[in-house]
Amino acid sequence: LVRRVRKETQFEHVLSALPYAFAQDASKTDDDKCRSLAFHCEKKALALALHAAGTSRVTLPRIEVNIRMCSDCQAFYAHAATLTGRVLECVEQQSKNTRVFHP
Repeated sequence: LVRRVRKETQFEHVLSALPYAFAQDASKTDDDKCRSLAFHCEKKALALALHAAGTSRVTLPRIEVNIRMCSDCQAFYAHAATLTGRVLECVEQQSKNTRVFHP
């Protein structure tokens, strides 16, 4: 899903979303940093929900996470909503905040 969104939209990873120590580590390449961002739980959950829905237009379940969404995941969901033509929702349990992304 991450590759498809990057290929078909203008999405670029938000490297500033990485923890400071990881982002400043000289041994980490940009590929390492992007790989780290690509596997955040919100993206995995969205990929699974979209795969389960297939081509049907069923309403996707809300994705729930126990932490705040990072800026990279927020940007990704915005692009994924546009790409899929679906409204996507992510509930942040800790802050009781629901983020809604429209196509």
